[in-house]
Amino acid sequence: LIEVVERRRWWLVCGALVGLVLGGIAWFVLPPRYTSETTILVEPQEVPDSFVKSTVTVDIENRLRTLHERVTSFANLNAIIDRIGQARLDPSGELTREAIMNEITRNLFVDLKAGKTATASNVVEIAYTDDDPELAKDLASEISSTFIAENTKDRTQQAQSTSDFLERELDRMRTEVSAAEERVKEFKEKRMGALPSQLESNLRFLDPLNTEINTNLESQTALQQRLALL
Repeated sequence: LIEVVERRRWWLVCGALVGLVLGGIAWFVLPPRYTSETTILVEPQEVPDSFVKSTVTVDIENRLRTLHERVTSFANLNAIIDRIGQARLDPSGELTREAIMNEITRNLFVDLKAGKTATASNVVEIAYTDDDPELAKDLASEISSTFIAENTKDRTQQAQSTSDFLERELDRMRTEVSAAEERVKEFKEKRMGALPSQLESNLRFLDPLNTEINTNLESQTALQQRLALL
């Protein structure tokens, strides 16, 4: 290897010099590219599942994929272009809206760094690259805000659906409980005095009757004795 380097040292030196020259030319000729990055922390549900089941049943990777598709949909990209300004996105004015949307999608990078456990927090990194640093920053901010808004909208809809379902179940249970109470009331009315819960009161009611019976029996015995004497 040393002999090869010694024999080809001028080729190696010339190749390195040519690479440096081409790199310097590219550095001065090619326009600079700026990347703006933002990080979104996706925290898990704080309330234990034993108390309240989570309303989000889709895993984070599928949710991220779905949110990415919705954020880069025609309606959302169209709204982002309106907020940023089409003139800033296309100073030449030669691109159509669809072309600008394709450019935004091409320069957008979204990555998920999932936690090691199911209850760990996840991090979503959003990056946008553009020739204009201010434009890259504004687009990264707008896209991350759209991500958060779409996620909040999803969770709100799911929570509302869960709340509506629980309300319907509560109304159904109220109806069933009312019907059961009515049946119990009718049962008690039909079997008044014969219910297990009335056993103690019935026994207390029987005590004076037993006393009266005993008294009557004693009186009968006394009368029979008098009758026998007569």
